Amino acid sequence: MGGQRSHSPSFWMAKMKRKYSEEDCRFLADVIPGKSYNEIISLYNAAFDNPLTKLQLKGFIANHGVKTGPPSRYVKGHTPNNKGQHGPQYGYKPTYFKKGNISGKYLPVGSTRVNAHGHIKIKVADPNKWRMAHVLLWEASNGPIPKGYTLIFGDGNKQNITMENLVLVSRGELLVMNRFGLKGGNADLTRACVSVVDLIMKIKQRKTEGYDGKE
Repeated sequence: MGGQRSHSPSFWMAKMKRKYSEEDCRFLADVIPGKSYNEIISLYNAAFDNPLTKLQLKGFIANHGVKTGPPSRYVKGHTPNNKGQHGPQYGYKPTYFKKGNISGKYLPVGSTRVNAHGHIKIKVADPNKWRMAHVLLWEASNGPIPKGYTLIFGDGNKQNITMENLVLVSRGELLVMNRFGLKGGNADLTRACVSVVDLIMKIKQRKTEGYDGKE
């Protein structure tokens, strides 16, 4: 971890797991659009007794597809505040970031984010080393993922990071599963599908090995 303090994967898994009532969902759906994380958390914590963390809020937003932040477009006819102004304050200046300065975008070790594919990533070391949360959880119990294998989510939910929901499959098994749509709606069904695919692959291998080229 580069000598810096970080929380274990199990700590983050516990923080991410949270159930929302219908009232919670309605409230967040109303206040999230157009607001920052800090604004949303302040409004929620003022209205409810169960405090909401930034990590939990990120998970809710990822699961429900709600967008945050201020509007990105100006109204037609709007005049920018810096129109006609020039100088370093409105453009590039070589001394903006000096050696040793920390960017305003810096995130400490232990921070989380969701990538473009919906996977949760955790910062494990500076300056910018991130790892998949579900991979860290798996490796904490089982060691490194074997070469040629990958992890899939049993119920298809990439935010549901628990050992019960993680299924280890080979690249070949995953290829067959995707080809025939063999994925269950939960972890148990998905594991059953993996067993079926494994059997199919073994039967195919036996036939190939037993074929001697003669009619």
